Amino acid sequence: VKRGGWLATLGDVIYAGKGYKTQDFYKYDPLDDTWYTLGPLPYGSKSGRQREAKKGSRGVGDGGDHLYYTAGNNTNSFFKYYPAEDSWVAMPDVPEGPRGKNVKGGNDMVYVDQRDTGWVYLLKGYKTEFYRFNTVSEEWQTLPDVPYGRRDKYKRGSWLAHDGGQNIYAHQANYYDRALDEHYMFRYDVAGDTWTA
Repeated sequence: VKRGGWLATLGDVIYAGKGYKTQDFYKYDPLDDTWYTLGPLPYGSKSGRQREAKKGSRGVGDGGDHLYYTAGNNTNSFFKYYPAEDSWVAMPDVPEGPRGKNVKGGNDMVYVDQRDTGWVYLLKGYKTEFYRFNTVSEEWQTLPDVPYGRRDKYKRGSWLAHDGGQNIYAHQANYYDRALDEHYMFRYDVAGDTWTA
């Protein structure tokens, strides 16, 4: 497991993408203490060519029914997983954005329920673009960019976390405040659509 590897949960089951130029996909049942091999992850697509899971490959669960997956590896491919059928369906691509960049290392996703709608929030590495995907209408929305510390880059090792309430946290890997010996972290208010340090 190297770049592009990820874990996500649905109920009591843990799903794993192996990453690093493989489409290997597994699930772990903690009650049975057993790993199961699943069908392969879908390939990302760029200029009509298939690309393996590598940096930027990430998955997130919606709490019980589906996984969402960015293929990464310099593509904008985005998929939804149906566990009962062990199958993937292509969703609208991650927006290209104002910089015209594809999904690379440094991205991450969290899932948030808000007003009876499920949202997949996406930090699009390796820059600062921030989006959310409406799982009902299956449309992307552009949100305010993620703040940053010394440089406007979120490199591999950066991550998002949701507190189960109204806040999402973004940690910027690689860069830090040398004077204070502190890394940069920011909080996003889901209801207010605002970032604070």
